[in-house]
Amino acid sequence: MTRPPPRRLQRAIPWTALIGAVVLLLAGVAMAFYEEQLYQTQRLREVREEAEILAASETAALSFNDHKAAEEYVQSVEVNPEIEAVGVYASDGSELAGFARSGLAPPPIQAPAAQSATLEHDRVTIMLPVIQQSTLLGHVYLRAAAEPRENRTLREALLALLVIMAMVVIAGLGGAQVRLRRQASSLEESNRRLLSEMAERAKAEDALRQSQKMEAIGQLSGAIAHDFNNLLMIVKGNLYLLQRKLSLPANDRHIHAAMEGVKRAAALTQRILAFSRKQDLTPVAVQLSDLIVGLDDLIRNSLKEDIEIVRELGARWRVILDRNQMENVVLNLVINARDAMPDGGRLFLRTEDVQVQSDDADLPDMAAGSYVKVTITDTGTGMSEEVRAKALDPFFTTKPSGQGTGLGLSTTFGFISQSGGFMKIDSAPGHGTTITIFLPRATIAEPAKSLERV
Repeated sequence: MTRPPPRRLQRAIPWTALIGAVVLLLAGVAMAFYEEQLYQTQRLREVREEAEILAASETAALSFNDHKAAEEYVQSVEVNPEIEAVGVYASDGSELAGFARSGLAPPPIQAPAAQSATLEHDRVTIMLPVIQQSTLLGHVYLRAAAEPRENRTLREALLALLVIMAMVVIAGLGGAQVRLRRQASSLEESNRRLLSEMAERAKAEDALRQSQKMEAIGQLSGAIAHDFNNLLMIVKGNLYLLQRKLSLPANDRHIHAAMEGVKRAAALTQRILAFSRKQDLTPVAVQLSDLIVGLDDLIRNSLKEDIEIVRELGARWRVILDRNQMENVVLNLVINARDAMPDGGRLFLRTEDVQVQSDDADLPDMAAGSYVKVTITDTGTGMSEEVRAKALDPFFTTKPSGQGTGLGLSTTFGFISQSGGFMKIDSAPGHGTTITIFLPRATIAEPAKSLERV
């Protein structure tokens, strides 16, 4: 599965391109203004050179005050279409010759003061003195267009085109950035959804494998337990016949030991049947808060004095189950909690009425509906994840040899499942263990019919 680019990189790429476009735009505008200034400087120099050539040409005409010669030199300049007006002035300031383009202002009637080439209103104006051997002969006035209109229009059009292209690029980059953000967000959401689906699928596969394993073990152990139970009945019956045939007393030591062994074997068989969900149950409507209160003395006697009991019994709804088996479940879980707290601690017994929703992520395997929740929590040593994953397996135990059969939690799980409930274990080393049981709320208050074996 490909990973999307980092979000910082996704954001940096469009912004870098956008800044680059703005920089290019500013550079283009600056270049246009620079070329404008360069052209104006060049144009001022060209007009000054034209005026100097005219002044040199008019020297003889001004020396002899020759109007005709002055006009001839002025007409030679007229062929330059960029020159708008020309004036030649005698030393007294009177106009000797001149011309102006049609529709444009004529040169001044009297010679203005001498001035260098200046640019004003898109026109270059210059007034040069005509001097020969330190003698002022007169002045030459020249006015020319700063730039041909066609050139200026073309340059302005190019500048406008540059601005428009830059704006199009910036707008395109802005739109691309928005689309990129949307695509990145969509890709990130799809990736997150895919990872979540993969995790849910892995979880479902683990649950399915565990369910199939428990089902296979349950079927095998159930069949063996039934056959073993039949053999125990034969042994028990023959012990009874042997006692009568030999006229042995009821308290005969050998017969009594054999009968006790049969009883223990029968109890073990019953626990195996409970795990395999094939035991016969007698379900009735039970209020679990009352059931726990009724077990108060047994619970207290099962615990050590350094363990504090905290009860929070808020459930009021009834459930349908075998009362005796449920009492065994509670006592078994209490004893397990006691063994997990060798140095004392606190034991929490809680019941509450809950409503489970169909989209509850913590309870994905449960159908929506009304449940009575029973929680038994201890502050003991807790379990590692590896131990917690195997806690419901039959014959798995962490207790020393001879102190447990490993069927306690597995038979509890079998009974809860046979009663239509759900059970889960939460634990961590050093943080205790919490066992939560959900049992469906009863829709009737009277005793129910016996549950069929599954």
